[in-house]
Amino acid sequence: MKNYLYSLRFLFSIHIAGLLLLSLFRLILFFRGTANLGDESGEYLLQSEAFLRGLWFDNVVACYILLLPLAVASISAWFG
Repeated sequence: MKNYLYSLRFLFSIHIAGLLLLSLFRLILFFRGTANLGDESGEYLLQSEAFLRGLWFDNVVACYILLLPLAVASISAWFG
């Protein structure tokens, strides 16, 4: 059981690290392309909604990617 909790903590840390890395890339892309925004540069609510939707999308993709390692860890813990 201890190894299973360790593997869950490891998978969770990978998930969070992936979300942070993808958010960093999104911020870099945003600050790099602010000159191309035009009239939308002052709409902070629209920009924050776009960042939240991007975070949601990254979370969904990361969950699908980590589904197989989680299944392998769960099955191996179940059967010892």
